[in-house]
Amino acid sequence: GKTSGKMIEKNRETNTYYAVCDCCYEYSCEYNSFHECEHGIKEEGWKQHYNKSEDEWEHFCPNCKEE
Repeated sequence: GKTSGKMIEKNRETNTYYAVCDCCYEYSCEYNSFHECEHGIKEEGWKQHYNKSEDEWEHFCPNCKEE
């Protein structure tokens, strides 16, 4: 299995976290911690969706979640 299906990634240069849209690969804003990022993207209007068959979380930016 994969180590993590969550598409929240760490920018090692700036030590910040951001989400990546599974649909269009748009990046979210950058946040100081993983939890802040999870909370922040919800505020931005992102949607988290659990994909049972892939056993991983998918993230959709505000533009893609409408589709």
